[in-house]
Amino acid sequence: MIKPIKQERLIESIKRYQLFNERFSNEETVNQHFLDNHFGLKGSIEIEAQRTPKGIDPLTLNKIKKKIDQTKEGVAAEKMGEHIGVSRTTARRYLEYLTSLGEIKADLAYGAVGRPERRYYRL
Repeated sequence: MIKPIKQERLIESIKRYQLFNERFSNEETVNQHFLDNHFGLKGSIEIEAQRTPKGIDPLTLNKIKKKIDQTKEGVAAEKMGEHIGVSRTTARRYLEYLTSLGEIKADLAYGAVGRPERRYYRL
């Protein structure tokens, strides 16, 4: 930060530090992906394509990641599919892939009637 410091900027910096500290404390191992994600360094599509397994398209994966970043309350596979224009099954495959990488987490949301809904959240 450069002087003179505005109060809003200082508060924003402290909140970002607290968020990083919380995420850092919850990580068992800090790897390059964690740091790139924290500092906003996204790899190019070509690099992403080299790392994704068969059946996971880097462009679709990036759409899923962007949508997850935009929601605080989590998202179900069905809603994710509607948002990006894919089936619920496809959306769930991508969401489960991100869960396996440790980029997002899944939790069950219990409604009044019926099966619980699996919702996905950014860590």
